[in-house]
Amino acid sequence: FWLPTYWIPAIQITENDLGIGFSTKAEDILGFYSLPLTITYGILNKNLNYHLNYYNYNHFPIIHFYFSGNTTLPYQNLKNSTDQEDTSWWEEGKAGINIYFPFKGQTASTTNSRPYWQTFSLGHQYEKLSSITTTTPLDADPVNIASLRLGYYYSDAEKYGFSISPEQGHSFSLTYEHADKALGGDYTFDKLIFDDRKFIPLPFLHQVLSLRLVAGFSSPNIIDQNLDWEKFKLGGHYSADNLSNVDVETFS
Repeated sequence: FWLPTYWIPAIQITENDLGIGFSTKAEDILGFYSLPLTITYGILNKNLNYHLNYYNYNHFPIIHFYFSGNTTLPYQNLKNSTDQEDTSWWEEGKAGINIYFPFKGQTASTTNSRPYWQTFSLGHQYEKLSSITTTTPLDADPVNIASLRLGYYYSDAEKYGFSISPEQGHSFSLTYEHADKALGGDYTFDKLIFDDRKFIPLPFLHQVLSLRLVAGFSSPNIIDQNLDWEKFKLGGHYSADNLSNVDVETFS
């Protein structure tokens, strides 16, 4: 298999833990396959967090598998519990598949024409969460959420060489998620998220002003069913993830 192309330190900060680890990626020389991996160890809660992705660019459409989660290490679980039960290596996390249909074009501007990408996506996600309505999480039954996702992404933003972000252009995405008991989950709800970004070059070399607008809507039954972890929340680089800890209603 392919050797890793890089190893870099990784830090993951959550509301109750600090994770330290590494990120790496294995990739074939032709760029047909990619396997990014991030692993961090929570120094406060003594748990292991992992994020694994697999991309296949060899055929159209592009196939993406992902698997992420966290687990309490076995010795920590046994120390906190009198029951000598086997430790699950996937206590919480997400697993799924996405299929991407990318299309390339050229902007119509006569003075600053540049390439753009449009991507349509279809995916299925299975999410496993610990119940947060009990004071004994080790004995709590996990919450299972299975959903279908539809997405559209457009970008004419340009990134050069060793730039850490696009330096000009515009991008936006629209993501719809429908969770349903018929798919094998415990709940039914809908979520819609819009994420818009504009990159404006400044007079100074390689300096950029980035503007961002994120909005979303979720079905009212998320509140009715006390699904606090599925409420629409802002925060983080990826708007589809609920990263902030600010309680909001069905619209933000």
